[in-house]
Amino acid sequence: MKILCFGAHPSDIEVSMGGTIVLYTSAGHTVKMVVVTSPNKAETRKQEAIAASQILGTEFEYLDLDSYSVHADRHLVGTFDMVYGEYRPDIVYTHWVGDSHQGRRAVAHATISATRKNACSVFMYESTGGITTNIFRAQMFVGITKTMRLKAKALGEHKTQIEADGWFYGVTSRAQYRGYQIGPLSAEACTVART
Repeated sequence: MKILCFGAHPSDIEVSMGGTIVLYTSAGHTVKMVVVTSPNKAETRKQEAIAASQILGTEFEYLDLDSYSVHADRHLVGTFDMVYGEYRPDIVYTHWVGDSHQGRRAVAHATISATRKNACSVFMYESTGGITTNIFRAQMFVGITKTMRLKAKALGEHKTQIEADGWFYGVTSRAQYRGYQIGPLSAEACTVART
């Protein structure tokens, strides 16, 4: 299978579904991570994302769009259409449409538009941080107890974000909470856009 993951910024994908990605790659599936933009320290954060993708065993593409022009418009949808058309995935993952960050919401909506005529499954991974009035409804859980170590190692490559936000504790706590809900020690959750 071929899996395509869209993320607005470096670290977004790994934070929300790094453990799931390792399950795919370790089973021999091909995964491609596509990062849209970086609002700061672009070259450093790109290199961090490349290093993280190598740990997870994925292909990596950085679109390098201006962070102030990331909107769910024809330009972004057209860009995603090209990525999708070249890669031809079986499954697509993207941000949750209810995320509190405008760039992540734009990526989610553009992904849904870009996959509108295709037969692939589309899942929206759980957002990290931010307060929103929307309610994330976890519909698909993936146990990541066996892959949490590699997820943590990949996240460790994002040194600029750990220093700036200190989100590592929140990521591990959420994985434990989702794991508590379904039985394994750690888990990640998605909502289903299309199967």
